[in-house]
Amino acid sequence: MLSGHAFSKVIRAHIISFTAIICKNINEYKQFRKVIEDFLVEWPDRSPFTEDCESDNNIQKLTILFTEKLSHLENNGPTAKLWVQYFKLVLIALQFIEAERLEIAFTEY
Repeated sequence: MLSGHAFSKVIRAHIISFTAIICKNINEYKQFRKVIEDFLVEWPDRSPFTEDCESDNNIQKLTILFTEKLSHLENNGPTAKLWVQYFKLVLIALQFIEAERLEIAFTEY
């Protein structure tokens, strides 16, 4: 079981992999580049939460396109399917961390 600094390092590594998967697959949506940059400007002061993403229509459109892209990638063979599964697992872990930070009861998920 990991705890403290080791846990933090592992989570950071998974977030970097998670971000790389996203960047690799949304690179073709150049029209959203400015939207993403504007959305991420606040990160140094405050990390965005799920509700921030849900309230932005452009982020919602990009999320739909990305989800469709993941579904398409999942059918490209076993390795691609494994990467999509990995992506979904990291997403669940990040949602759990967000819930803990917001002190949301796990039963709400």
